[in-house]
Amino acid sequence: MNQEQQRKAAWLGRAGAVQRQLEAIEVLQKRDAWMETALGTVLPGKSGEALGRLRGQLQEEIEGLLRQEEEIRQAVGALEDAELSALLTRRFLCGQSTQETADAMHYDIRTIQRKQLRALDALRLPEQETAP
Repeated sequence: MNQEQQRKAAWLGRAGAVQRQLEAIEVLQKRDAWMETALGTVLPGKSGEALGRLRGQLQEEIEGLLRQEEEIRQAVGALEDAELSALLTRRFLCGQSTQETADAMHYDIRTIQRKQLRALDALRLPEQETAP
């Protein structure tokens, strides 16, 4: 994989990080709901204000993560070759391994590796990502 392909793969890899962050935020939201219930009976008023601020911060983070994921989906979806788009979707958005992708697409692993390199070559990153 050349340097440009590595850069694009790293950019696409953000999709997995976004998913993990969204899952972590979901855990925090559940914890906060429990805390609000528990603390609300012990410390009415102030605990609700702090949790409200935290909820607002979490919502802003969620919106930012969803924008990143949508940006990645659009870049992958813009590929002219539907098979290459499907390959990148499976690998980076669905988190499949190379072997899982090969099995699902009925190719051997070497073919998937070659097609992934072609897909990365064809991928166009958003303007802000192309600046050095």
